[in-house]
Amino acid sequence: MSSHGGVIAVGIDPRQLEPILSTASWLAYSTGSRLACCLVDVGRRTVRLNDDGTIASESLDPDEFDEAVQPFPDRVRSRIEEVLRGTPVEWSEHSLAGGAGAELARLAESEGASMIVVGAHEPGFRGGFREFLNGSVATYLSHVQERPVVVVPWRDVEGDGDTADAGSADGDDADAGEGDVEGEKPHGTAGTV
Repeated sequence: MSSHGGVIAVGIDPRQLEPILSTASWLAYSTGSRLACCLVDVGRRTVRLNDDGTIASESLDPDEFDEAVQPFPDRVRSRIEEVLRGTPVEWSEHSLAGGAGAELARLAESEGASMIVVGAHEPGFRGGFREFLNGSVATYLSHVQERPVVVVPWRDVEGDGDTADAGSADGDDADAGEGDVEGEKPHGTAGTV
């Protein structure tokens, strides 16, 4: 499918990848858009943007000093490919660091996105506690930029257990890409509201 319809920014939460991508891919297909899939590591901050589109980031933990290029986790990439297999929707990956809402808003602006899709926070005490500590990504996005924000309801997804305790380190309402992915450090979420 050609992407003449524009771009839709998507905050990826590995715990809710399928519901978020199903909604985002339906919107992309319906509008002839491509998806800019964003995974945010909220335990790090961006140091610089590289010419190749990657970022260099460093840990927010003062005991760790490790500037590094922020890779997009292979496991998450494989899951995105699996969910979008058989669809004509084009997509790109963006691994970012910092506050999920701010990074997702920045990506949407730089990509000229027509809308942003994020997932709802996990229900219950754990999700509420994360939102209390980190704030809601969806609420943040609705206040700092002018694009529509589509919030995908939380769904209990069997088989998404690869990211067992993968809550958003930066937001309960918009965990956009945080989670324990096998062999990877936890990532923040720009995808869950």
